[in-house]
Amino acid sequence: MGSRFVITVNWESLERGRPEEQATFGMIGLAVGDTLLSEANDFFVDTLRKEIPLSGYHLAEWFAWNWWRLRWEPRQSGLDWGMAHHLGSIGGGYVWPNLTLDTDGEFVTLTARPTQRRAAEPLRYLSDARLTIAALEFEHGVDEFVEKVLARLQARGVGKSNLATLWDQLKSERNDCDSQRFRRLEAMLGRDPDSGEESHVNTLLADAQSLGESAVEELACAFGRGAAVPGRAELEELAQSGCDTKLMTWSPTTLGLNASTGDPAWAVGETAARKLRSHLGRKTDKLEDGLLAGLAGAQPDILADQPNSGTAPFSFVIANGDAGKLVLRSRLSVARRFNLARLIGDKLLSKADERLLPALRSESFRQKRQRAFAAELLCPYDEMKERLALDLSVDNQEQVAADFGVSSAVVRTTLVKKRDLAPDWLEF
Repeated sequence: MGSRFVITVNWESLERGRPEEQATFGMIGLAVGDTLLSEANDFFVDTLRKEIPLSGYHLAEWFAWNWWRLRWEPRQSGLDWGMAHHLGSIGGGYVWPNLTLDTDGEFVTLTARPTQRRAAEPLRYLSDARLTIAALEFEHGVDEFVEKVLARLQARGVGKSNLATLWDQLKSERNDCDSQRFRRLEAMLGRDPDSGEESHVNTLLADAQSLGESAVEELACAFGRGAAVPGRAELEELAQSGCDTKLMTWSPTTLGLNASTGDPAWAVGETAARKLRSHLGRKTDKLEDGLLAGLAGAQPDILADQPNSGTAPFSFVIANGDAGKLVLRSRLSVARRFNLARLIGDKLLSKADERLLPALRSESFRQKRQRAFAAELLCPYDEMKERLALDLSVDNQEQVAADFGVSSAVVRTTLVKKRDLAPDWLEF
């Protein structure tokens, strides 16, 4: 992280196509720092290329149209997400890099993968990299490239283009707080600009006045196209089935925490969990239900198995000052412990005025930070590795999970994220 996202272009001549395409055809390269994302074999001339013959106009127009979603919509399943986040969707008769861009709101990850040779295509992409950069670095890289394309159009005497119109509107929206707030939420819902969701977005913006802007954005990221986003009234009704809780009065400054470090979500979450354990004087052992529930001002029995736990779509706290209602969605004790730990971390690392603390399944920065916090709080990595020793078998993973009161999935996922296990690791 910390490297620049750069799109280079060397203009070339093109005899056919629209004026915009002819003016902006060139050899285009994409890179993060020194890592190429566009390296390919060109079988027509039997050479290795770092820059590829592509349409600068098509690429710039794709960035301009999808800018809000590229910047704010976390990874989702489905074709629609891919169309807005994968360069291959640009088309136009060109062979685009096999490059996917996904964001968590704070960072953008660029994943380039090699392609197979096809008889109908002159190029086979070779780049194989997964790189994460600060979202602002992504913005700067896109801005520089689009402005370069617009300058080229002007220099070649091309009149007002659709790209120029899109870019002018986008710059205006980015500089207006209300427009920015609307477009950001619209993108988090998985919607293109002006796609007929105005009333839905405005309803969520109204809920944000009560629940907190960040929390409502988290709901939009988690539900998006998949289902209706729960509103304030629905959440308050669901909360009536929850238990009373007195939220922690600790703040990040109390524990020496800083939620705005510029570090990735996993690092922020793990650091906060280690500091909390140190504060509690419990650096390595299992946190009992009584202690864990007590951190949230609740009774230990909320962490027992609950076969009839209700119909809440996710775990959350709706707070009023230091008091509120706690709803845990899961039925199994290990999952309830994990979700409560997530909410404890969210309280520590979120703004003090956030009324809603949601634990969701999305890949936003806040949710990734929650999960990293909960995993490290309940099952500290260093101690887990010491207990596993060199035996990473399923049986040993399950034993360590039982020792710490977490699911075996927490142990396995942590080992994969720390690269102790391959992502596709399985044992039969």
